[in-house]
Amino acid sequence: MLEQLYQLEKELPIHLADESSWNSLYVDYHKPYVKRLWKPVGDYRLFLHQIFPCEKQESLLHPHPWPSAMKVVGGIYEMGVGYSATNELPIIASTLILPVNSYYEMVDINAWHYVRPLNKPSFSLMITGKTWKRESPKSDYKMRELHEDEKKVIFDEFRKLYLAK
Repeated sequence: MLEQLYQLEKELPIHLADESSWNSLYVDYHKPYVKRLWKPVGDYRLFLHQIFPCEKQESLLHPHPWPSAMKVVGGIYEMGVGYSATNELPIIASTLILPVNSYYEMVDINAWHYVRPLNKPSFSLMITGKTWKRESPKSDYKMRELHEDEKKVIFDEFRKLYLAK
């Protein structure tokens, strides 16, 4: 997934040019709260995230329903990693501090993680592949789309980073 992320990252200026092609979601059913822009690109989904700080014990430990790769583009966050083939919370096997320009991928169906920005919101770029056939924890909480001013913050941050190159 990292190779695909590197490729889509090179193409990001093209994708940033058309705001109307992006979907949005405010993920606030559990901390850390995430403001998300996303769009399909070929066989992948491309995500721009603004993630808000929270306390360690508030962070959502979760598996991803698809293989994914991420890059921290703004701020710094802590990530805890665990492993479980069931929906029982795993033990945290590793904790990392990921500064700007950190890349990582989650390509095992049973990998779990939490992230929590430290001190201020972080921004990250993510791509995902096709959904796995894995049962995972779900919420029935109804999330809303982002307001235009919320989208603008994310677009402005990514344009500052990717259009200045």
